[in-house]
Amino acid sequence: DQCIPITNLMTLLYSKLNSTTNLTQFKYRQTLVNWYQQIGKFTFDIDGLVKKEQLYERDNNAAKTDMFGINLVGYARSVTGLGEDIRHLTQLLELMGIPFCVVILGHAADDIQNVNVANASHSPLYKCSLFCMNLIEFDKFTFVYDDFKNTFGFTILQAPWELPALPDISRDSLRFVDEFWAISNFVEQAFIQAGCNNVQHVSPICSDPKSDSNCESNINQPRPFTFLYVFDAGSFLSRKNPQAVVESFQRAFSQSQNVRLVFKVSNGERNSQFNEFRQKCAADCRIQVITEPQSSSQITTLYEKMDCYISLHRSEGFGRTIAEACLHGNPVIATNWSGSCDILPVDSELLVEFSLRELRENEYPFGDNQHWAEPSIASGAEKMEIVFNMTKTQRHEIGRKNRQHVADRYSISTAAARYQALFTEYEKQLTIGAL
Repeated sequence: DQCIPITNLMTLLYSKLNSTTNLTQFKYRQTLVNWYQQIGKFTFDIDGLVKKEQLYERDNNAAKTDMFGINLVGYARSVTGLGEDIRHLTQLLELMGIPFCVVILGHAADDIQNVNVANASHSPLYKCSLFCMNLIEFDKFTFVYDDFKNTFGFTILQAPWELPALPDISRDSLRFVDEFWAISNFVEQAFIQAGCNNVQHVSPICSDPKSDSNCESNINQPRPFTFLYVFDAGSFLSRKNPQAVVESFQRAFSQSQNVRLVFKVSNGERNSQFNEFRQKCAADCRIQVITEPQSSSQITTLYEKMDCYISLHRSEGFGRTIAEACLHGNPVIATNWSGSCDILPVDSELLVEFSLRELRENEYPFGDNQHWAEPSIASGAEKMEIVFNMTKTQRHEIGRKNRQHVADRYSISTAAARYQALFTEYEKQLTIGAL
């Protein structure tokens, strides 16, 4: 009763990730087919496997070469922070002259038409692999490989995580990891407390923004004072907490004040709660919600046309959009907890107060007996008023400090020295057979 026949391969792959496959009703069969067409065939690179027999000899020989190189594994075509991580790493490896290939995994947020990936490969070509994916996805990925270590070799995992403790589900898969790259002090502590060995604090790369010359003439045109929050609705509204931004904004400003709040939201269709949030925003004419896909130059325009960035998240493993706002020289209001604390100067007057609370049931994956921040609406409103009442010179000085702070820690030129030392050591150890 499906236009596309259900195959043994579909059910096998689905059951590997979901424990069981129910085909007793039409809706379940339809769910299986939709999953395979939209996610499964890309995640497991079925088209690539079809070609693998012809490519096997070439890839097998390349895998046995003594040349040092890196297999980058992750969602390289996705419009997500993890996708940005992979793409920045390709730029860095090209800059450093280190051979690499990209083993691309499919993602629901893939933009195949607009995102190009260098050195894509159907299988790993080198003896060292760097994975950019979260812990839950890595756990599932290792489960489908019977010979994971021989396939991927020395394994590095750069995984964001947004809660103080690692999920129990990940403990078995973490035995495949030779080195953990923690993207923030917050994530580093979670790895260490879980008993992980060989944890390195390796900050992610954030590229310097490129101005969009087409918008420069419009930047100084009269407009309301603008607050901006950019977030991925696929990363759970409960964690991103945009409702707190709305409440703080409405508490801080009356309808008569010349101020607005802009949300740039990606993957809203992937979150069932997003429509409710959007409807609440629509009730206030000062609030704009942008959901249309935008190019990098259009995103740059948003940053350049705002006056202050705000993120009242409950937790962040890192906080890439906060770092991007800083690199654009903007004042930033943010919750003073979790990975984002690495990004902003510790003496910033725009850090929002919070209280810690336990996660509610089903509020976030593997949130049982975990806690995160509940940012104060009063504190958020106070910080918004402070920035609104600053002079342009005062805001510029805060933005300048933010930009310098982030550029010193996360620019590609800063990262090169740190990554070079790590890759040199890996190459040395692989050469003598110690890894």
